[in-house]
Amino acid sequence: MTISIGTVMGGPESLPCESALKSVWGYFKSNESQPFLNVVFHFPGSLISPPYTGLRTGRFSSKEQGFMIQVAVPEEVAQSADKEAASEFFLSAIEEALKLSESRWKKHNISFPYGAAREQINLARKELLD
Repeated sequence: MTISIGTVMGGPESLPCESALKSVWGYFKSNESQPFLNVVFHFPGSLISPPYTGLRTGRFSSKEQGFMIQVAVPEEVAQSADKEAASEFFLSAIEEALKLSESRWKKHNISFPYGAAREQINLARKELLD
């Protein structure tokens, strides 16, 4: 799969939204394909919280054909036990990251498989939220 998910946890405590994240994560297991988009969710916790809101671009490597986009998870999502709402947040953020990445792929003349990526997001949404 061309999309992978990562996390940065703001503390050692478990979060109510972890079940939703694990469910979404299952649809985006990395298989080391290129090009790849790595969406990294930054969770607030007892030690640190993301110093930004929304999405921001991270590392881009033409050589590795990889792009990281970071997502600040709002406190209300992190603390939500509503699996459907949290799953929707994660899937929408992945979708937004894919859109945000388009100009970078084009700039570096890298052919990214948007169709396959969108299909994977849609499959996850259908199976998790319907």
